[in-house]
Amino acid sequence: MCCNNEFLPIFKSASFKLEKGLKNSDAVKQLQNVLNHLGFKEELQWDKYGADGDYGDLTQKAVA
Repeated sequence: MCCNNEFLPIFKSASFKLEKGLKNSDAVKQLQNVLNHLGFKEELQWDKYGADGDYGDLTQKAVA
């Protein structure tokens, strides 16, 4: 299962904001992994970048 409880603490945190421009972030890596498991492999260019922790154009495209 892709979206198990291991991801929830990061995304439920009211004090943490995921936004474009974040670099080398563990939370962004988790988000990218979730997006990949949900089928956004092409948008993320997963085979080239994987979960790199950078919230750039590709992660933004997958989220949008």
